Amino acid sequence: MTDIVEVLTDQAIIEDWQSVIGSKNIQDYMIQQLDITDGSSVLCIDLPTAEPVILNGYWSRFNERIELMFIRKFEEETFSSVGETIEQKYNNRLFELRTDLDEFLQTVFADAAEIEVKSISYQYVVNVKSQNMDGILCLINYESWQ
Repeated sequence: MTDIVEVLTDQAIIEDWQSVIGSKNIQDYMIQQLDITDGSSVLCIDLPTAEPVILNGYWSRFNERIELMFIRKFEEETFSSVGETIEQKYNNRLFELRTDLDEFLQTVFADAAEIEVKSISYQYVVNVKSQNMDGILCLINYESWQ
């Protein structure tokens, strides 16, 4: 069975992104400990949920779901703040973050032989976490097997 959290964190390292794993309150605390002033991107990974697909009392397949949030605070010229308009946030970082996350996920799931992605949804989020960061919330539904 593929460890999706390990696959995501390994690819984040390749992309030179920082990652934090855990519930939202833990993620917020961990992000506060990071130096993100250089324009670093952060991939927040909630632990996946899984429901076995039971057939005749046995299972080897699982319907799973994982939630990611891909965020950034700073760029070379700008930084996320409550003073930015939504249009500025979109132009300064949100569109680029969506593109980066989409390419990242295509890379991750292209090599995940024991996972079949069923759906992915994206939502732009602004002024999240205690640092007022902007990003993309991503919900991924997939099937995995042993």
